[in-house]
Amino acid sequence: MTLTSKSIRRTVFLFAVAGVVLAWAVLGATLLLDTTRPVRLVAAFAAALATEGLFWLGVGLLGWSAVDRRQALWHWITGGRAANGEVS
Repeated sequence: MTLTSKSIRRTVFLFAVAGVVLAWAVLGATLLLDTTRPVRLVAAFAAALATEGLFWLGVGLLGWSAVDRRQALWHWITGGRAANGEVS
């Protein structure tokens, strides 16, 4: 198997998504386990930073035009469904 630019970008993005999921899972665990307020704040801060980082990583990997075309991308992802659930 040869490493292509596309496979490397996909791998990096999947690791970032896994990191965000983990950060939010930790935040959920801190809320369920009734931890102290500073622990919850650190977990919330980490989840927020991870989510923001994922967004900017996506911009870096896909290019700024992907952000400009987010409506068309959402249309493509949802298979033609509008935000209210209607098929266009």
